[in-house]
Parts: sequence; C-alpha cells; structure tokens
Amino acid sequence: IRYAQNLAMTQNKRYRVYFNTNPPAPAPGYAVVYDTSGGAWTSFGYAQDPAGSGNLSVALNAGDYAGITVSTPAGGYVEFNSLGIPTAAATITITPGGQQVTITAQTGAVN
Repeated sequence: IRYAQNLAMTQNKRYRVYFNTNPPAPAPGYAVVYDTSGGAWTSFGYAQDPAGSGNLSVALNAGDYAGITVSTPAGGYVEFNSLGIPTAAATITITPGGQQVTITAQTGAVN
C-alpha cells in the first residue's frame, strides 16, 4: 500500500491497490495499477514489481502465501492521488492474526 502511495507521488499519477477476495477468477490477492485513461479508470497499467520483473500482482492463499487472506475495502480498492492522499479512509484486515492496516483520509497515513 505504501509502495502504491509512493509511486503516485513520484510519478505524479493516480495509483490503486485492487483487492480481490472473491475467487475463482482472478485468484484472491491484490494488484497495484495506475490510470492510463486520464482519470476515467477505463484502462490501466500495472506497476512493476520492485522485487523482480513483471507486474505487481500477488495471489494470496496459495503457494508462498498459503493461508494468508485480506479483507476488501469499500469499492474493492485503495486509491492515492499524486500528493499521496487517499480518496477515502480504509481498513484492511490480514488473516491469520487479525492485523489491521489503516489508511487515514486526507493525511494519507498508512499504519
């Protein structure tokens, strides 16, 4: 989430972290994307994975991430503008463990 926020600020464009918690297609997980349609979000590109090559799209509850799931925020995504400000506050719960990630509206704080 902080990576998407950082990309939004350094590349001066809106970025979203999309969450899919309703399989089967695509697999449950998340992806970081940016708008390529001038603000309409009718088309988008994937952020590059900083840990390797390819798109930043992660399948959860399988492979290395077996047993790990996340809740879906309202709308299914968290969006940051070019100032790093989220379009809305959000809370995402990670299981197991019930850890929560909170995104604060206006300030953009991610805790």
